[in-house]
Amino acid sequence: MTTLHTLELPELMGAEIRAPLGGVSALAEVLILLRYVELQSRLFRLISVFKVRDGAFDPTIREFAITDAGIVVGKPFEGVEAVLSGMAREAAKVAARGAAADSGADPSVEHRGPAG
Repeated sequence: MTTLHTLELPELMGAEIRAPLGGVSALAEVLILLRYVELQSRLFRLISVFKVRDGAFDPTIREFAITDAGIVVGKPFEGVEAVLSGMAREAAKVAARGAAADSGADPSVEHRGPAG
């Protein structure tokens, strides 16, 4: 038997995520966090596995989209810091590479963050 329990957090954006969730976390085998984050004046939908009881899991934060074909989970949301706070910012190393590219320098590492 599988039971799906959903819980809406009162904060759409912001730094506060209340975990463990009273009464739910202890019972849950798996907790999945769906979250909005704003970056570069664009709203992204993110998904992350928060907890898996008795097993390994991929803790990577990924962008997802809801399409006509269903839910599509994308590549890792890289090159960004403070993603789960809801107030993401470009990582310092990525920002430095961007500044080097703007100045005409040859950046040595490709930026793999969100497309935009």
